[in-house]
Amino acid sequence: AISYVTTIKKRFANSPQIYQSFLEILHTYQKEQKGIREVLEQVAELFADHPDLLKQFTYFLPDAVQEQAKERLYKAAHESELRLAHRDQQVQRKRVIDLVTPNNPLQPKETKPGKIPKSNTTCNPEQAKKWVYNAG
Repeated sequence: AISYVTTIKKRFANSPQIYQSFLEILHTYQKEQKGIREVLEQVAELFADHPDLLKQFTYFLPDAVQEQAKERLYKAAHESELRLAHRDQQVQRKRVIDLVTPNNPLQPKETKPGKIPKSNTTCNPEQAKKWVYNAG
């Protein structure tokens, strides 16, 4: 249990309000001011982007509620993993889009329809045949 709390403290060193919120949730649960369902919902929301912490929280709870908690927290962890994967895909798409923006120096300059941009390189007819053949 102590290692789990230490992990949370380290993970949120730059966001101490999250760590404090976690401690408050535990404190109110221990004082029996909150039921396990409410605790699970709050922890699932607090650690929404941290599926590993959601899964590990199950083992932090008393044995009597672990099974109920495991189902809820694993579902929240799965949703978190899906959300993070989707976010990663969006970041990758943005990187691709950024590569082909008009301000990108690697992007070919636009030409008028029917015009072929001039190249600084030359090739002989034999090279051109190889390129065309290899292109498909």
